[in-house]
Amino acid sequence: EPNLSDAALPLVAAILHRTLPEAPPTAALAAALGGCGCNGADANVEHAAAATAAGIQPILAAAPALLTAVRAVLDDRGNASAAAEACGLDALGTLGQSAVGAQLVLSDEMLTQALCERALGRSPHPEVRMAALHAVASAAGLERAGAERSREAALLPPQCEEGLRRCVYGACGLRRPGEVLAGMLQQPFLELKLAAYRCIAALSLRSWFAVELVTTADLYDRITDSTSENGAAACNWRHAAAAALWSTVSAAAAAADDAAFIATLAAPITVERVRAVVRAGPYGAEGGGTAAATAEASRMHGEHFVASRGAGGSA
Repeated sequence: EPNLSDAALPLVAAILHRTLPEAPPTAALAAALGGCGCNGADANVEHAAAATAAGIQPILAAAPALLTAVRAVLDDRGNASAAAEACGLDALGTLGQSAVGAQLVLSDEMLTQALCERALGRSPHPEVRMAALHAVASAAGLERAGAERSREAALLPPQCEEGLRRCVYGACGLRRPGEVLAGMLQQPFLELKLAAYRCIAALSLRSWFAVELVTTADLYDRITDSTSENGAAACNWRHAAAAALWSTVSAAAAAADDAAFIATLAAPITVERVRAVVRAGPYGAEGGGTAAATAEASRMHGEHFVASRGAGGSA
C-alpha cells in the first residue's frame, strides 16, 4: 500500500468515486468489507454474483487503504494540521457521494464519529468545520437525492443510517442538532451558512432529523421563512432544505413513513406550512411562519429531545 500524502487524499477519493459501481451486489460489498454474501444461494445466481464481485473487487479493495489514511489524519491523538484534516474530510465527502462510497464511510464508526464531531461538535478551524459539513451532506445523500430530493436515492442500509443518527446526536453533546445548525445559520459567514444548509438538506431526508427540524423553532422558522436570507446562493439553499423537508413530510402525510414520526410530520399545520414555503420558491414574497406553528414547535421541542436520544435508526 502506498503512503498517501494529505493533498493526495481527495484525488484518490475522486478516482474511486468515478470507478465505484452505483449499486454493487451485496455479496461484492460484503466481500470487500471482509464478509460473505452467499448464504446458500442458487448455484447459478451465486456464480453470477461471484463473477461480478471479482470484476469490482480491485476497485473496492482500494477503498480501505484510503479510509485508513483518512483515519490516521483525523485521529485526535495525532497532530495533523487543519489543512490536512480538511483534505481528509474532502476525501470522505467525495467518496460518500455514491451509495457504495457512503456505505464504506458510514460503516466505519471511528470515521463517522470524527466526521460528525468536526461538523457539529467542538469548534475546530473554520475550514475544518465547513469541510466536515459538506462531507456529512454528501455521505447523507445530497448529491444522490438530486433536484427531486429523492429519499429513496439518499437513504442507506439501516446499519449505516443508525450509525449516522447516533453520531450526529453524540457530536452535539447536550445540545440538539437543530440548535447547533440554527446557530450556524445565524453567523454572518456565507460559506458556513451554505455548508450548514447543505447538511440540513441532506439530513432532512430522514424522518428523525425532519422531526428535529420542525420541533426546533429557530431552525424551523428560518427554513420556512422566504425572507430569512439575502443573496441567491443562501436563498436557493434555504429552499433546497425546505424541499428536502417536504419530501419527508409528504411521505409521512401519505402514511408511507415510520409510524413513530407520522404524528409530528403529518400534522396538518406542518404539512401546509412546508408545502406553502416550497411552492413560494427561493424568493417567495410570503414567509412560512405563523404564530400557531411556532408555538406548536416549541411545545414539541422538549418531548422530541428526550425521545430521540433513545430512538431507533429509522429513516
